Amino acid sequence: MRVAGFGWLMSMLALLAGCATTSLFTPYPFQAAEIKTKLSEGKFDKAIESLDKFRRSKDKTLYMLEQGRVAQVAGRYPKSMEAFDIAIAEEARADERARISLSKMAASGSSLLSNDNAIPYRAAAYERILMHNYQALNYLALGKLEGAGVEVRRAALEQRDALERHHKELARLDEQARDQQWLVARNQNQVASRFRQMREAVAGLKNSFQSAYTFYVSGVIYELLGEPNDAYIDYKKAYEIYPDNPYLQADLLRLSAQLGFEDDYARFSQAFSLPRETQEGRELILLYEEGFVPPKQQVFIDFYTPHGIQAVAFPFYSDVSSPARPLVLSTSEDEPLGSTALITDVQALAVKDLAEKLPAITVRQVLRLIAKYQLQKQAEDNLGGLGAAAAMIYNVVSESADLRSWLTLPSKVHVLRVHLPAGVEQVKLSVPGYHLARLVTLEETRGGPAILHVVAMEGRMVVRQLW
Repeated sequence: MRVAGFGWLMSMLALLAGCATTSLFTPYPFQAAEIKTKLSEGKFDKAIESLDKFRRSKDKTLYMLEQGRVAQVAGRYPKSMEAFDIAIAEEARADERARISLSKMAASGSSLLSNDNAIPYRAAAYERILMHNYQALNYLALGKLEGAGVEVRRAALEQRDALERHHKELARLDEQARDQQWLVARNQNQVASRFRQMREAVAGLKNSFQSAYTFYVSGVIYELLGEPNDAYIDYKKAYEIYPDNPYLQADLLRLSAQLGFEDDYARFSQAFSLPRETQEGRELILLYEEGFVPPKQQVFIDFYTPHGIQAVAFPFYSDVSSPARPLVLSTSEDEPLGSTALITDVQALAVKDLAEKLPAITVRQVLRLIAKYQLQKQAEDNLGGLGAAAAMIYNVVSESADLRSWLTLPSKVHVLRVHLPAGVEQVKLSVPGYHLARLVTLEETRGGPAILHVVAMEGRMVVRQLW
């Protein structure tokens, strides 16, 4: 018994020492900070290469999402497409494992003795939708319009399935916590009180998994495919999510007239007050993404247990809102042509996603407290005070919130759609708040409007013509 107990203690200490250098104990935002810095500095190749080593990681989905985004900003579309394909396939495999449940149960079991970081990363619903959105842009940039159409349909399917997955997860956790409902209920008030401000900041959002940006991109791609009716449907969906965008309003007016939807046209004509646009020169669409979505932080909340008060780690957003800085479009001679309008606040989607997950996180934390207490009790029974002390140290050190999320995503997304004056082939893009400006010469398109993808980061603006 003493030999076995000593071996058990050594195994625990070895696990503690080994885990101290893994993602279980190294917050993901610290890992992602280097990637974001390289991206902002234009060191795209180094950022891409540094992510290759994580292709076999349990969190490969997350790292491939980061790589897909970095490669796309760099204009390396085949590399970006490859990374997103890996992430998409990994999510599909994880969906299948979740249906079988065995591997998911095993991962959850290990997390009860450490923290949620032990569970292989699953992309949040808004991340899965944007994953397909960006893959559609890759296909568009490579001139593969049919492939872009497939991806926007997959994004629409993700948005339909997200609510069902959310409800199933809550039902599964309710089943797991059935024997501890009183303890869960006792601590839910603590969580609700601590997160009240964060939840109130996104109370206006219906959910975290409907992206007006994705519906807008879908509408643009459907128009390029010659499917104006499908484009109209998705523009209407985007408008329902973000009704104040004037370019969405103009698209609804234009297509309702084109498709002969007289009632819709009359209703929108009365509802919108839009300036009449001349259609002299070529049409330009700007997809403008600014900044980075903020990382989660860690906050400790005191939980009541039958064995006393325990400090429990939760993920938390302290930065719940930030002002949008529109991009200004002008001619090379500084004649104003328009400015972008916000269509999706990705930061708000991330905050809403966490708010939706708080009940599930609370259940897991209660179950984890029980499991860790049982571990400490077993250690004390086997090895006395030394075992109890080792288990207590492990429990304290391993208490860490899951701060993982796709951190190279933009904070805000804007769009602009305008007909340029006749003969204008060069435009100036500027972001006054960032003191950034670029002069861009438009290339010939494959038909239809020119589409520019503009990414403004800290001190840098990257412009790519997708179409």
